[in-house]
Amino acid sequence: MLSAYHFIFSCSRIYKKSKQKVSRLLPN
Repeated sequence: MLSAYHFIFSCSRIYKKSKQKVSRLLPN
């Protein structure tokens, strides 16, 4: 069973990963 903390943690990890992908694609 997923706790709320674990759910938020994995969500933020996925968010950071996708943010890194976007910053790679976009010129800074």
